[in-house]
Amino acid sequence: MSQKPTYEELEQRVKELREVVVGQKRDKKALRQSQRELRIRNRIANIFLVVPDDEMYGEVLQVVLEAMKSEYGAFGYIDENKAIVFPSLTRDVWDKCRVSDKEIVFPREVWRGGFWGQSIIGKKTCCSNKPFRVPEGHVPILKMLTVPVVYQGEVIGQMAVANKPTDYDENDKELLESIVDHISPILRARFQRDKQKRGRKRAEEEKKKLEAQLLQAQKIQAIGTLAGGIAHDFNNILYALMVYADLALDDAPEGSLLRSNLQEVIKAGDRAKNLVEQILTFSRQTEHELRPVQIKLIARESLKLLRASLPTTIEMRQNIQSDSMALADPIRVHRVLMNLCTNAAHAMREEGGTLEVSLADVELGSDFAARHPDITPGPHLRLTVSDTGHGMTFDVGERIFDPFFTTKGPDEGAGMGLSVVHGIVKGLGGTITVYSEVGKGSTFQVYLPLVEDELKPETETGKPPTSGDEHILFIDDEQVLANMGKQMLERLGYEVVSRPSSIEALELFRAQPDRFDLVITDMTMPGMTGKKLAEELMKIRPDIPIILCTGYSKDISEEQAKEMGIKAFAMKPLARRDLADTIRKVLDE
Repeated sequence: MSQKPTYEELEQRVKELREVVVGQKRDKKALRQSQRELRIRNRIANIFLVVPDDEMYGEVLQVVLEAMKSEYGAFGYIDENKAIVFPSLTRDVWDKCRVSDKEIVFPREVWRGGFWGQSIIGKKTCCSNKPFRVPEGHVPILKMLTVPVVYQGEVIGQMAVANKPTDYDENDKELLESIVDHISPILRARFQRDKQKRGRKRAEEEKKKLEAQLLQAQKIQAIGTLAGGIAHDFNNILYALMVYADLALDDAPEGSLLRSNLQEVIKAGDRAKNLVEQILTFSRQTEHELRPVQIKLIARESLKLLRASLPTTIEMRQNIQSDSMALADPIRVHRVLMNLCTNAAHAMREEGGTLEVSLADVELGSDFAARHPDITPGPHLRLTVSDTGHGMTFDVGERIFDPFFTTKGPDEGAGMGLSVVHGIVKGLGGTITVYSEVGKGSTFQVYLPLVEDELKPETETGKPPTSGDEHILFIDDEQVLANMGKQMLERLGYEVVSRPSSIEALELFRAQPDRFDLVITDMTMPGMTGKKLAEELMKIRPDIPIILCTGYSKDISEEQAKEMGIKAFAMKPLARRDLADTIRKVLDE
């Protein structure tokens, strides 16, 4: 017969049974909690997978608010500048909040000293069940629980909930921490995916930029090829027009209308010559020697050229007050002025306005130099181009000198004009500034350092060209130019033999090498170029002086010609006076 348990034993068994029951209840509660967390995690994971970026943060936040039984919340990330970005706050918070400057981006200096800052900097959960002080018009925040989103020791985001009907307790903290722990690797993966997308986008943008640069380079190359092809023939035509007009001028009576008209023809030929040289310089994209240049001469000539292309709705004013000189290249200065004026005209194309160009000497002080490190204090020339067009916003003004940046349409410009201007000005040791107001217009100011250089007196146009009596062999494959050269030089007193063929000229020289004191030859000729002819002539007679003339040639430069032993290199069209002076200089050496 078994012995009855004692009272103490019964009491111990009851205690054990109670612990079992309590444990079962605890387990059931834990299971329910686990199942609840699992459901929440599954919902959030599904949101990350299928919901678009612009809706994802809001959808996740809504799930968290339901789980936390909270009225308000915020879920966001920390960007590369350490600012907290909340792509979605509680959906109705914007309607209820009456703060004037609502923001979703909070810089570090804003959040670091507040409740969020304690959580982020300390990498810890922060909770308060006391009302918060908020700006006037802000929704009331009575209680708040905030948890940093941490991945591998780095805070990458923030989750905050507020205004639960009852106080936030340890269970709420554990639940929100569990949700955030689940979110952190997913959010990190999302960041990585977004970073890759941004990288691909940047790569695509860079590719488009490079393609645009290549296209621009191909355009310039095409312009160069076209310009070179046209320039040779066009300069030959100009050469004939200018020289024959000059020869006819000798026979025109002083003070006659004929003489006046011929002088205008020669002036027009000079302008056409300069225009061709500008086109060739642009197409070659080469460096040019800098020399003291009187900028006012370039400005006046450029503005004459520009006036013809402007609509009558644009009034042009000029205020040229400087006779000073800058160390520059005339072609590049011309390009700067034309680009600035063209841009100004474009800004006024719809409603018209006033384009004003001024030139003045200024003394730049140390304050200006401090704002523009490329400039040293001292005397400068200031070129100002202003318009009364539509003006620019500050953001546009910050980017106008960037390559390929443009506010024009696809067929109106490639965005290279102002970047080229900026590059040229910097290359000349200067700087450029811009001031603009929307609706009022823009003002560009170019500053170039002045140089001391005495102005050379202009050539006396009334003085007859230099002459001589030496024997000259003149070669040009165009018969009209060969005849013209013979006539022109004979009027200067020289004995001249002309040939339209380099082969014929070589045979004549080989037969009579001592007959000639000078050879003048064109460069581009069929059968044998002027360069090759010069080499053959100097083999026969090393001391023979040679002048090489060309309308355009990419095969030889003035430096290369001199290295070969050629005495002078002349660009067509060449005025009779200039050719006469070159001949005399070569023969008198």
